[in-house]
Amino acid sequence: MAASWSRSKTLGTKQKVFSWRIDSRGNLFIKRKFRKNRFPRIDKISCRHLDRLCEFMQDREWKTLANNAAKLCMGTEKDGIGKFLYKLRSEVSYAQLSSQLGAIFYQAGVWEWNEQKKRDEILTAFGKLAGKNNRVL
Repeated sequence: MAASWSRSKTLGTKQKVFSWRIDSRGNLFIKRKFRKNRFPRIDKISCRHLDRLCEFMQDREWKTLANNAAKLCMGTEKDGIGKFLYKLRSEVSYAQLSSQLGAIFYQAGVWEWNEQKKRDEILTAFGKLAGKNNRVL
């Protein structure tokens, strides 16, 4: 029996719909549609790559998506999930799966500290700004 696909959306303001499933071996498949392509693309992230990604995330520190195509190709992208994926497989489209992986793992509660740390950093920055400018709400 074929595994069914789950539907999700990437995080952030420009949410994109994608589908995903896990096979019996622990490999993750992500199906996403690109604007100019007629058919969706299905990418496989092996359970070995997922294990390495979890090790990378293990320090529970904030990680950016870091999946800018031009910066990845130039070697100037900052450290983050996308750059890590790019090191595993030197394909920009593979690195850009960081958007979908972030959504899947955040929704599962696996990477929820990543969102909490970002929220804390925003509040701290807002507090500093409010201290410098009395006109801030």
